[in-house]
Amino acid sequence: MSKLHRRRKINSVFVTGRNAVLELLLSSKTDSNIRNRIKALYIGNKTSGDKIKEIINLARSIGIKRYVVWKKTIEKLSGDERSQQVMLELEKEKFFIDDLIKRIKSQRTGLIVVVKDVDYESNLGSVIRTCEAGGVDALVYNGNIGITSVVRRVSMGASERLMILEHNVYQSLKVFRELGCNIIGVEVCGLVPYYRSNIIDGWNVLLFGGEDTSLTGEIKYCDQVVNIPMVGKVGSLNLNAAVAIILFDILRRKT
Repeated sequence: MSKLHRRRKINSVFVTGRNAVLELLLSSKTDSNIRNRIKALYIGNKTSGDKIKEIINLARSIGIKRYVVWKKTIEKLSGDERSQQVMLELEKEKFFIDDLIKRIKSQRTGLIVVVKDVDYESNLGSVIRTCEAGGVDALVYNGNIGITSVVRRVSMGASERLMILEHNVYQSLKVFRELGCNIIGVEVCGLVPYYRSNIIDGWNVLLFGGEDTSLTGEIKYCDQVVNIPMVGKVGSLNLNAAVAIILFDILRRKT
């Protein structure tokens, strides 16, 4: 890998996929943070189509640099073999627990989603997309993967519009308790159905188990533990499905 490629990998993040790239370009027209972070658009030298034309025209209207490169260049920079030969390069943005603490202290109300364990890129990307669509202020997760280009593509670019922290769940919950947040655990052992959960006029935290793990010691930090009623024989839901059910019920109650 060239020195240029190494330098870009250190200082940049890459979003691939035609829909994800288009979504971010559209967002950049009204979101100055996204616009200021976008460095360049990369297009594969053998790709074409109406959506590619739309992406190129939109990037040109915004004033974003465009490079036509080999497909392998996009794959090498992004690490995504399903890039669809289109990629946005953005300045890296990383959040820490102190950033979230400042937001909680400065903002009267808010919503945080905490996920115990995430090990699959597609699941994390889907959860990020759902959280951003559901008006979540921050996502905190613990797992064995970072925010990769695959995660960004699956999230449809929502990864660049949401505060995301990879942080120890126990430490995070302890901080949220000290700050007076209302913590709601979602688990099959919950005694109350999710639609009767107590949502306060302040900061609420939704705590979910992982893809293959339930909530155990984390429950002691919860103000309430709720369940998602099911009538079939399947014992649990996909992580993203569970997150979506709870989030959009809260959104329904607010509107």
